[in-house]
Amino acid sequence: MKTLALRIIVGMTVLTTVFIWGNSFQNSEDSNAVSSVVVETMEKITESEAADTKLNIFVRKAAHLLEFALLGALLAMIKAISGRFSCFAVLFVSLAVAVADEMIQHFNGRTDSVTDIALDFGGALCGIAIIVLAAAVRRRTKTASKKT
Repeated sequence: MKTLALRIIVGMTVLTTVFIWGNSFQNSEDSNAVSSVVVETMEKITESEAADTKLNIFVRKAAHLLEFALLGALLAMIKAISGRFSCFAVLFVSLAVAVADEMIQHFNGRTDSVTDIALDFGGALCGIAIIVLAAAVRRRTKTASKKT
């Protein structure tokens, strides 16, 4: 069971990385078009017109944060299940994917940014923190149930 879970999570990690990098291979126009669809949907839901440019930037940054939070969570789960990787390896892979993401954008004629790397890495840290907290709660719950 543990091996199957590990294989599934590794597969999800690979797919998440491919998704992240795949988005970076899009040209600026295609990438903006995707963000614009989300912005238009948000405006319809909230029944308000937002400053399109500011909301578009927010949506793009939030997407980066969420993508990398998922990546960080998956990497932390791989470490927790396998026990083979150090915390440093999880952090390094998260940062390496973020740097590679910006390099892909740079060589694809899009804007690259150190700030985006920091945002991506921050997202990964959030995902890692969620898994660490969930593991701590699980351990505490198991310990409490053994005492009763």
